[in-house]
Amino acid sequence: MDTIARYSNEEARREIEHMLVELGRMDPPPRFSKKHIRSKPFPKRKTPTPIPATISETVAPPRFQPKTLPCFADMILPDVKRIQLNASIRDNQRMIRQDVLAANADIIPRTQAQNRKSAHTTVEEERAFRAEIVAAQIQSWRSVLPSLIKKLSRIPDPRRTNGVHHKRTMLLLFGLFAFIFRLASRREMNRELTTPLIFEHLKQLFPEMDSIPHADTLARLLESINPTDIEAVKISLVQDLIRKKKFKKPLIQGCLPVSVDGTQKLTRDHVRQDTRWCERHVGPSEEGYQQQYLYVIEANITFKNGLTIPLMTEYLHRDNNKLAQPDGKQDSETTAFERMAKRLKAYFPRLKMLLFMDAMYATQPVMEILHNHKWAYLITLPKKKLKDLAERLNEQRSLRRIIPGQPAYRKRHQTFHWVNHITYGYEGQLQIHLIACLERYDTVNKKNRRN
Repeated sequence: MDTIARYSNEEARREIEHMLVELGRMDPPPRFSKKHIRSKPFPKRKTPTPIPATISETVAPPRFQPKTLPCFADMILPDVKRIQLNASIRDNQRMIRQDVLAANADIIPRTQAQNRKSAHTTVEEERAFRAEIVAAQIQSWRSVLPSLIKKLSRIPDPRRTNGVHHKRTMLLLFGLFAFIFRLASRREMNRELTTPLIFEHLKQLFPEMDSIPHADTLARLLESINPTDIEAVKISLVQDLIRKKKFKKPLIQGCLPVSVDGTQKLTRDHVRQDTRWCERHVGPSEEGYQQQYLYVIEANITFKNGLTIPLMTEYLHRDNNKLAQPDGKQDSETTAFERMAKRLKAYFPRLKMLLFMDAMYATQPVMEILHNHKWAYLITLPKKKLKDLAERLNEQRSLRRIIPGQPAYRKRHQTFHWVNHITYGYEGQLQIHLIACLERYDTVNKKNRRN
């Protein structure tokens, strides 16, 4: 390949053809002999039209310009260039990899999942591995299940006592299994959770049980139960984990990291009878239509190792008070966060929290709530709002520096600049700090093969 690259196209073509002829992979050029010569003369042709002396005398369309047919060397040389380009890319990637290892900036996997084939070679090894996983799950269930059953039994049962066939605790556990096994519908619950094997295991927990409930029975129970009672059970489990100091290591400066963000759950076209759903107009003003959607904001405990625990959910709704607002008032994420903050403070009055929020919550009412509750927070600075704060932060760009003793993060070189103790608010009652981070990383340009 290196020999071919030194020649010009014409010399390389002759060299490759000569080599292929010697190897027997290409027929030699034809040679005319006497048997190829016609015995009869060629028939006379009509007088052709005069051809100009040069091509420049005639003007032909661009698509009719004469082109040379590709030969074998023209097909080989692009492959040679491609091989050289790929080799250069691999060399540059190897150099970047060495720099990453030297700076101790390798990406640490957040989970144990790996993109590779199974390491088990025999059936016995796989069975032992699965038995180890099941044993760990059983151990965690043994520590959580007794207190969970006790807390679920305290939820009031709105059903009639005479018509009750399945206990409330068993029905709620039956619904919990639907989330554990990731079953998406009631039909799937009836198909997967009513097998004899499941019935045998449930009977060990509830000896008096004589049949597995239907998923519609669970749905009717959930319609009549107050959702705040179920939420209180979930919060109490988190409180038990905090009390036992299970989250001590992944805390950030003694604060529990909590991420707050909104997400859309369901949509349906046109306006239905349930007017509590939020509404919006989809499409152009004339050809569009009304759409109802279900939107929530969620607070999740988020650790740096990738573990996420759902903590609390707040629904956005539409206020249809005709006296206060004739057309109805649409809820927003900031007003829903005000309601969520009251519930969080009621459940965890003395817990130190660090809230991570996007630019939607960079408003003075939200910051006042966070200051009043004495919560630490980290909010993304919006691009189109709070431009005066962005200008003050950009003034310190020339003083950007690396934090000493800070290890490299995920193959990136980070530099920071910040401004502390900024007075903010209509009355100057807030004091905030601004920080910006610039990340740089090495990559290979696939066109010019440079870093």
